[in-house]
Amino acid sequence: ANIVVSPLSAAFTLGILNDGADGNTKAEIDSVLGCDNACFDSLAYNMLIDFKKKDTLKYSGHTANLLPELENNPFHPSAERSTHKNSLSQSSERIETLAQVLMSNCIIVNNKYRLKKDYQDKVNSIYSAFVQDMDFSSPQTKDFINNWCSKRTCGMIPEIIDELHPDDHMYALNTLYFQGKWADEFKEEDTKYDSFKKGNHHSEKIMMMNKKAYCLYHENQLYTSLNMKYGSGKYSMIILLPNKGNNTNDLLKRMNDNTWQENLKEMKPEAVKIKIPKFTIKTSLNLIKPLKGMGIISAFDDHKASFNHISNDFLSISLMIQKVRIDVNEK
Repeated sequence: ANIVVSPLSAAFTLGILNDGADGNTKAEIDSVLGCDNACFDSLAYNMLIDFKKKDTLKYSGHTANLLPELENNPFHPSAERSTHKNSLSQSSERIETLAQVLMSNCIIVNNKYRLKKDYQDKVNSIYSAFVQDMDFSSPQTKDFINNWCSKRTCGMIPEIIDELHPDDHMYALNTLYFQGKWADEFKEEDTKYDSFKKGNHHSEKIMMMNKKAYCLYHENQLYTSLNMKYGSGKYSMIILLPNKGNNTNDLLKRMNDNTWQENLKEMKPEAVKIKIPKFTIKTSLNLIKPLKGMGIISAFDDHKASFNHISNDFLSISLMIQKVRIDVNEK
């Protein structure tokens, strides 16, 4: 199956939850993130500022609720503390970028439990996260959450949850939306049906985009890698093609941080004949199982979770979803 996942987005969701955690729950999240919440908050805040500073040339007339004006944030070096409205009530701004990332987080607490305003203000200020207590027995709550998801992804991901359960405690929801224009676009007239070999060695006819371009390129014994830039080059797509006799599983088994970094260093500009699929991948992942496998256990346990900075009432995470969509086409 085709899967698209954003580890960075999942880490941001954990960072938001960690600001509300304590005791063993906090210790488990600290361990997975590799640092405590104060350290991660600072890292995340600076990344969000960097996302906002990316390319600035106009390509689209879409509107979206963007990050709050971070310059007045307590984490900004020159700023004083201020109060921000939640991300749903901010005025829309026109997207005028060649490449843009919108990473959005939403924490919804059952309104049976009292939500602490200090927690709401903190994570909204750092992460632009929407945090609210809502009626889990009302169909309007599901509609509201899905409307939040649709707005934060410019309509590309129209919904994130199918149903609510009145007895659930808390939902942690994450979306990632990326819109980008190739630095060197494909020509639509060069897109044609061609054979594509899948991981099971079977082939099928799909729409393949074609062009010749000057790109960063490297080939080793296991795979060939190609770096194609978006916008002014601050974002890029790196494609790995297993060499003959290898498949994606072989590649994943032998790849680690050292080999990956070495591959990036070895990539050099070359004239390349490119043939890649035109595709859309949509993935909805329940993150609870993989996070349990990484050591976060208590956060999802009705008897062991500790989120005392979110509420004085007992809370555990009932649902933790990441929904991501990627479209790759000629533009």
